[in-house]
Amino acid sequence: MKKILKEIFFLAAILVGLNLSAQESDYGIWGIYVGTGNIDKKWSLFTEFQYRDYKIVGDFDAIVARLAGQYDVVKNINLSLGYSYFLTRPTINGEQVTRHEHRPYQQVIIRNKFGRLYFNHRYRFEQRILPDDFRLRFRYFLQSFILLNNKSFEKKTIYISTYAEIFLNTESPVYDRVRFYLGLGYALSPNLRMEIGNMVQVFETFSRHQLQVFFIHNFNLGKN
Repeated sequence: MKKILKEIFFLAAILVGLNLSAQESDYGIWGIYVGTGNIDKKWSLFTEFQYRDYKIVGDFDAIVARLAGQYDVVKNINLSLGYSYFLTRPTINGEQVTRHEHRPYQQVIIRNKFGRLYFNHRYRFEQRILPDDFRLRFRYFLQSFILLNNKSFEKKTIYISTYAEIFLNTESPVYDRVRFYLGLGYALSPNLRMEIGNMVQVFETFSRHQLQVFFIHNFNLGKN
């Protein structure tokens, strides 16, 4: 296990080094916890917490918290009704401003599996409630996992993780941003995984890289 963790952190160091040399802007880091608590065979509770730093250390960007109820219509289709809270500190006219944003959202996730290859399609519609504005946005997220040494996410499974996500506004400009991610993951147990990788966000006039560190946890809230 120590050898695997060393390899994961070595990969992260390579990703950081390559992007620091290629990008004029600072390289940020996002720490992300994702937890899913199963209530019964159909219902589950989704939780997520993110800490985002504009640099690797010492420049706070945002805190994100999400909570959602999830329902499996059938085995591979999941419906969610959720809420996100964003605390950000953007710099406006040379001054750092604290901003709160509330985002109710609705989403559908469709899952597919082909041997050791997993796909998740996520369609999310969110309502962005800002102090002085209200916006609507659609997000499509395509995620894949390639398991390298096991057929399922059992203990000590090593896997490659990728995703792409496009953000579209309902008003002009329609294009908001697109994200691309490539990472390496390791299953500490069947219900706990660690993942690390590089994500690039492409805006209309610039792009920016973030190192992402994930902890993905599945737990049981029901009797069974």
